Amino acid sequence: MTPAIINIVSVEQVSDFCLRLRFNDDTEQIVDFQPFLLQARHPSTRAWLDPARFATYRLKYGRLVWGDHDLCFPTIDLYRNQVSHHSASFSESVVVKVVKMSQKVSLGGGTPRDKTRPKKMRHGRSCNV
Repeated sequence: MTPAIINIVSVEQVSDFCLRLRFNDDTEQIVDFQPFLLQARHPSTRAWLDPARFATYRLKYGRLVWGDHDLCFPTIDLYRNQVSHHSASFSESVVVKVVKMSQKVSLGGGTPRDKTRPKKMRHGRSCNV
C-alpha cells in the first residue's frame, strides 16, 4: 500500500550522476540526473555537472536537495523516475498558480473583489492586492 505522503528514506550514489533512491513504501529507483543537467540552460544549474559538487546532495525532511535548495526536484517526479525540465508535476503546479492568480480575492469580510481594483489603505494611500 502506498503511503499518503511519499518520502525518500535513503540515497546511495551509484555513479557520477546516478542515485539509488529508496522511498518509504520500499520502492527503489535509480535516477540519472545527467540528461537533466546537460539540458539545463542556466549556469547555476549547469554548475551541478561537476561530479564533486553533485555529490554534495543530502536528505532533508524526506526530500533530496543540494545546497540551500539550489537544486531540488519534486519527490513524486523522483518516485516516478521522471526528471525533466517539463515534468507533469511542474506543468500542474504552473496551471494551479495561474488559476489561483486569476481568481478573485476575499479580504476578511467574505466579499470577493477584483484584484485589479486598488485597495484603500489606512493612511490614504492605495495599493493593488
